[in-house]
This record gives sequence, structure tokens and C-alpha cells, in this order.
Amino acid sequence: MLVICLLSLILALGYMHDTDPKAYNEYIGDVLGLSGGTWYTLTPDDEELILELGFDPAVVANEIMANRWINENGGEIDLGIQLAILEGESKAGKNMGTCNGLLSAAKFSRQEVEAAEWLLRRWSAAGIRDWSEIARKMVTPDYSDYTAHCSAGEIGPNGILPSTGVTICKYGLSEHPNPLVRSCNFFDERVAPYGKNWWLKAIGYKSTASKSDNFEALYGWNHSEFYRTQLLEKADYYNSFFRQLERESTGKRNICFQRNIVAKYRSQIPEICRSSVGRGLRCGS
Repeated sequence: MLVICLLSLILALGYMHDTDPKAYNEYIGDVLGLSGGTWYTLTPDDEELILELGFDPAVVANEIMANRWINENGGEIDLGIQLAILEGESKAGKNMGTCNGLLSAAKFSRQEVEAAEWLLRRWSAAGIRDWSEIARKMVTPDYSDYTAHCSAGEIGPNGILPSTGVTICKYGLSEHPNPLVRSCNFFDERVAPYGKNWWLKAIGYKSTASKSDNFEALYGWNHSEFYRTQLLEKADYYNSFFRQLERESTGKRNICFQRNIVAKYRSQIPEICRSSVGRGLRCGS
């Protein structure tokens, strides 16, 4: 039954693509939360590898898309460092903090409080709770506070300091063509890797640089020498697995259906399909 539903959806999208390409691109962009560029599928073997490493394949698909974007815009960022940071900051996105954001920021500095308040106003203007499930969990309904990592009010799966988030937002993501990315919703798995990658580029990290140079560049991420060493070691480890995945994905123009497609477009899917699809389609071939 699931196969029939998938085929029906694919045929419908194929018809839309042929008869109204503009509507097709807008539809797919809305589903994925991204517009233009390249969409990626992950093979079953890729997904199995990703799961074995402790990551969600849908999250990694977003990391790949952000990796392509930054490297097409002057960056030299590798997927390994992206995943190393994701693992180091939030256990691959499984722990995004349990503390009051503004109070945690206040323990660090007044600057962080002011930056956090700036981001809350930005999120309110973008209405991130309206379209981001994780934002509804992490940001209060009146946008007066948020749930954060406890040491300094760090935000989201990559543990972005509020002051760093303001810089990323003002000078990086605000220039992105997609309003979802421009929202600077660092909680959302579709947006978070864009912020992380822009900052890695800004602090001078380059996949082609020497390990010692990248060690120094990562001072802009974390001052701890031990932690930076860990990040570089983890990056090497993950890159050894993902080089083939990145090579095979580059240049393809495929669709990666993410988990929210069924929930978001439930009314457009026949009732017989809804029960068999469950919580939604995963990234896959």
C-alpha cells in the first residue's frame, strides 16, 4: 500500500512538473523548506550507514544541502566537521537544551541577553512557531523566551551563542533567497546547518587547510583546545564514511521528501494512503 501511495504522489508531481514547472518548483520548495538548487535522495545503504553513526538521515540530507550552498558561495566546508559539531553540541540533535534561554544568557554576559532578545524579535517577525514544530517546543508562545543549552543560552542543535547568531543572521542568512533560511530559526533542522556553515566560513575554517590551521580557525567556534581537537578527529572519522556519499550526491537533481510532508499536505493525500504512510516519508530512494 505504501508503494502505491508513493507512486501516486510521484506521478502527480511528475504531471505538475510537466504542465506547470513554476508551481512544481514552488510546491517542492515549500515541502522541503528550500527553493532552487539541488535536492538529494539517500540510498538505503546511505541511510543505514547514517543510522549506524547515530544520525537522522533527514537531518544529514539537510546538512548536505547546506554544504552545497556554502561551497557554491565561496566556502570550503566538509560534511565531517558539520556532523562533528552536531554531535558535540547536541548529541546529533537529540539534546537541544533544558534551561531558560534568557537566564542562561544572563549568566554569561549582558551582551548575550541583548543578542537573545534581538533574535526573539526576529523569530516573532518571521512567525517561526507557525511553521516549525521544533520552534513551537523551544520558543514561548509570546516570543518572550526560549529553551536553550544551559551554559550561555546557546541555541539549537549546533549550540549557537546568541551573539554569534545575531552576526550570522545579519550578515549571512539575511542574504539567502529563501525566507525560511532568512528567519534565522536556528532550532529547525532545515535552517540550522546554514547558520553553522556560514559561521565556519566566517571564522576561516577550510576543508583544504591543514589541521593546525583549522585548529586555530575553530577558536572562533570554541576556545577549548581539547574540544577543538575532538572536533577535528571526529570530522576525519565522519569524512572517511561520507566521501562516497558526497561524491554520488553532487550534481543530482532529485527529491528528498522529509518527514513533515504528510502532516503538511495531509488533506491532499487520499485517506487510504494516510494510515499506511504514518508519520511521513523519509529521505530515500
